[in-house]
Amino acid sequence: MTCYWDSIRDSLTLDDYNRLDFNHKPNLQQFISTLKTKNTLVNNVLWQGNEFRNQEISEHFEAVKSYNTNDIQNGHLTSICDSFILLLCELLEISIEHKYLNNVIYYKNKKHSRKTLHFKSNNGHFEIDHYKNQEKQRKILQMRQSSQPHISQPHISQPHISQPHVSQPHISQPHYININNNGIGLNFSLFKN
Repeated sequence: MTCYWDSIRDSLTLDDYNRLDFNHKPNLQQFISTLKTKNTLVNNVLWQGNEFRNQEISEHFEAVKSYNTNDIQNGHLTSICDSFILLLCELLEISIEHKYLNNVIYYKNKKHSRKTLHFKSNNGHFEIDHYKNQEKQRKILQMRQSSQPHISQPHISQPHISQPHVSQPHISQPHYININNNGIGLNFSLFKN
């Protein structure tokens, strides 16, 4: 079960991999081994808006250093303050938002954050939060659309002409049932007559 590592690796771009000295997406063993090799103190990362004490920084460094890469098929015991997520924030200059059940955990590179990655997990599975990523893409699209220049037409006054009133037949609107499937982050609406 490598959902933790697969999700993290799949969320990264070629630019991120270049920062780790890869020119392609590495396999899991290469990826984790490189993180261990590049292990450093996470002096520039905030967790839930808080800085770490020196002892805590040392403990996270040691956790990455002693991680057994031969055991990744048995899953990753993701911590509420995960050492590898902290390391990724430090090395890649990123922030990460991890939603565990209904609790959101923020990791932020205080020096410089190029982007934010979004993940969610429960007691047995870790994955990319696609809904959060789609929401972010919608906001970007809305900003682009609103920043496009709007050409206004000059107002030309038209004489008012009265139109005869025509009554429209009443058409009943469908009722909706909202179904929210939190497991995969999709929202559906079904028609109910």
